[in-house]
Amino acid sequence: MSHATGPRRAVALVVVLVLAAACSSGDDAAPTSTGTASGTPTSASATTGPPNTAAPTSAPSRTVAATTTLTQSCGTGGDLSRPSQSRTFTTGDGVDRTWLLALPSGYDHSEPAPVVFNLHGAGSNGAEQYVYGNFIEQAERDGALLVMPEALEVNGRPAWSPGEPGSGDDLDFIAELVDLLRSEYCTGSFYAAGMSSGGFMTTALACWADSPFEAFGPVTFAFYNPSACADAAPRPIVYFHGSDDDTVPFDGTDGGLDAAPVTAQEWADHNGCDPAPIEEQIGDEVRRLTWEGCAASTDFYIVDGGGHTWPGSLAIEAFGHTTDQISASDIIWDLFLG
Repeated sequence: MSHATGPRRAVALVVVLVLAAACSSGDDAAPTSTGTASGTPTSASATTGPPNTAAPTSAPSRTVAATTTLTQSCGTGGDLSRPSQSRTFTTGDGVDRTWLLALPSGYDHSEPAPVVFNLHGAGSNGAEQYVYGNFIEQAERDGALLVMPEALEVNGRPAWSPGEPGSGDDLDFIAELVDLLRSEYCTGSFYAAGMSSGGFMTTALACWADSPFEAFGPVTFAFYNPSACADAAPRPIVYFHGSDDDTVPFDGTDGGLDAAPVTAQEWADHNGCDPAPIEEQIGDEVRRLTWEGCAASTDFYIVDGGGHTWPGSLAIEAFGHTTDQISASDIIWDLFLG
């Protein structure tokens, strides 16, 4: 697994001043975004904010058209004329849901392509996560589809809400979106990563027994609930958290969030790993904890002094220190498609 930090992407530079200004202002209002007909989405702020922390308390029982036992579907109805598409569809519950799709150049319907869901944090949106949790170069190189879904508002700002029945149930939304992608594009395996509330949603997808996703990369927030996750198979997972995170505290909260190392150990136990991890120092800021003997790959990166940030991405002062000693995007992608 590579630890190298990739170059800062050129596309990110066009929005860095806007992102930094929004975060420094502390404005948690729901941002706005647009998807261009081609090229890079634009965004109005980069607020990732505290996540919604209402974790599912029982195992999700959603049924999808296909699971990880059937990972190839070659739909042919998708629009190939727009490399970047901001789209909306109405769910089975009658709710309009928005999502952003980025196609790699040269994509056609003749070969199955991997699909990576990249989930934004609370108060953010898909266009911002496309830039901040940056998989753009990797997706272009490996011919992957990038999917950035939009959460609905929770307490006045967008945040993910898995495990709640009805129109606000994000597991239902993701399941329907997976089915839509399979019907319109030639898809291979599905993977999920996310920031903050999006990291929470990523691990909820990992706990989903019938999850169509095959590997998971939560950043700055993950959870484990024994009853919610009990029926899930071992899940390949890599988790990142900063020790000085003021938004989702590394040491947990009185409100019920476990400390980050506890959550990582719970995933290691779920994956059947050896009891104790092997710790490796990477530079002077990052420690990697790796468990051996696992039924599925399990790694935990601790950024000493790191804030509520995506390692290797744009530095946003309001959220604390961003390390450049690793790239979360490169490491997650290596788990997915390395």
